[in-house]
Amino acid sequence: MNISKPLFPVNQTGLDEVAKSLLEGDPNPPTSASPSGSNIRNAENYVILPGKAHGSYSYPNLVVAVEKTYLNSNWNQTHEALHRENAFMLSIRQYIDFLQMLKSGTVYNGRGTRLASGKVDEILDEILTKRKPWGGEWLDAYFKEVNDALNISYGHRIVNGQLKPQRTEALENYVMEDAYVNLFSANRQGLPTVKTRTQETYFWHPKNECVAGFWAGSDWVILDACKNPTFPNSSLGVRAAKIKR
Repeated sequence: MNISKPLFPVNQTGLDEVAKSLLEGDPNPPTSASPSGSNIRNAENYVILPGKAHGSYSYPNLVVAVEKTYLNSNWNQTHEALHRENAFMLSIRQYIDFLQMLKSGTVYNGRGTRLASGKVDEILDEILTKRKPWGGEWLDAYFKEVNDALNISYGHRIVNGQLKPQRTEALENYVMEDAYVNLFSANRQGLPTVKTRTQETYFWHPKNECVAGFWAGSDWVILDACKNPTFPNSSLGVRAAKIKR
């Protein structure tokens, strides 16, 4: 397994306490959102995604846009557009956590105000309800075959004008075929590990030099890990994410 080093130095002090607090959860609702070191405009249009630890992978508190933007851009162009607003794309694991949070019904906007259940249902409906025309969003995962094995790269950021991942590693155990899956059986990389007879979410398994997306059409709700990163589509957008400071 090849894990790339962080792009920036990390202060290790207090990480044990941070991980413990993320795993146990914060009983007090967040009260403000100031991502990326500056106040966020229209904070009510974002929701707070609490940081989590999944084995060796963890992330801090984030804010995630309620509405999708950058429709009709390919995966690479979307990363570039997000970089210009000091934002980034959710990884598959972060997106699964985002869906779990929405399903829990306990959701706070960027101002720390709890969302009404009707608004949460509206967001879930847009994501998980079969529809025509279809729609969906890009996710931050790139798959590439190395020595006859697929690797996943994620945490992409624009560095010196180039799109670079913060992590690259071998895929862990996952459903290695196209199948209906339990979306919330995800491993730490966000890929499902359990097939199911319940026809709620279909999984298109990873292929070489492909990226990920999540979308709903008239017949399918799909976690798609075999999309072409250079293919733009007016039905695909992104929910911009930022670190909550």
